[in-house]
Amino acid sequence: MKQFWINVFTGKWTYIYFDVGTLINADFAAGAVLITFGALLGKTTPLQMMLIAMIEPIFYALNEEIGIKMAISDIGGSMVIHCFGAFFGLACSLALTPSAAKGPSDNAAVYHSDMFAMIGTIFLWMFWPSFNAAFADGEFHNRAVVNTVLALCASCFAAFIASYWLRGERKFCMVDIQNATLSGGVAMGTCANMMINPATALAIGISSGTVSVIGYTKIQPALERWIGLHDTCGVLNLHGMPSIMGAVYGAIASRYSGGNGGYQFLFLLITLGISLVSGFVVGKILSLANMKEKFFLDDQYWEVPELERPYYFDKRGENTHQNEENKDNENPEKEKLIEKH
Repeated sequence: MKQFWINVFTGKWTYIYFDVGTLINADFAAGAVLITFGALLGKTTPLQMMLIAMIEPIFYALNEEIGIKMAISDIGGSMVIHCFGAFFGLACSLALTPSAAKGPSDNAAVYHSDMFAMIGTIFLWMFWPSFNAAFADGEFHNRAVVNTVLALCASCFAAFIASYWLRGERKFCMVDIQNATLSGGVAMGTCANMMINPATALAIGISSGTVSVIGYTKIQPALERWIGLHDTCGVLNLHGMPSIMGAVYGAIASRYSGGNGGYQFLFLLITLGISLVSGFVVGKILSLANMKEKFFLDDQYWEVPELERPYYFDKRGENTHQNEENKDNENPEKEKLIEKH
């Protein structure tokens, strides 16, 4: 789709060439789709998710090419990736989410899943500097890595403080820590390679980490009450608001770096417009398809451990352990467990 829109804008129809840069761009596009999924998980069918993954890159690539034509600086994709993916997903969720999926539900974690999710947070924390600096060269690469690490450190610092003070029980919330600790990388995406001093990078991280936690504790519940916007994973808080902050920071920094801050801000508005309109239209179309019957539960489409019988109770023929079954039939405790199943 990227090459298609290049051909449309230039009027020259060429082959689509693949190199490492192409794969990095594809990684970025996949990131935008995954961000979108965060607003929709648990409320959509596999078919709907597949169609979103096929349709969204069309509009993503269009928006990216507009930014290139406007000579926008967005090295880490605050606008192109995070802002687009978040608001496409939020608009899609607004159009697609049935009322039955809102309010009290199974949209909650358990302790062991929260612990495993922290592995993803740690991996992303380490990955983010190279993500923001992927297309930077020379000194710009060094600057992008350093600025991103500083912002990430500061967002971690702010996330723990804000989580402790904004949660009524005065304890750290795993949702805040899993997400707000990464918000510095999102907010730094636009100006990572620009000439900003370390204090500015730290300020960007502190502000984004704080705003992200405020989003989880105050803004997200309010939006669900006021306009019925249901955001499964809180992509507004990790990607949406920090990306807007990053775009604004980038517009300001661009003015001091000899760039066009007005164009930077204009592209933010264009990104919001394309993502919101296309996401809402796609959501409305997909809402006509069959919806999930169970929300935030996997067993409608997946085999899940809670419903799986141990191999010695298996009656579906997936495993053959006849000897073990014969022994189990002689055990009264396991007979009770069979009845329970």
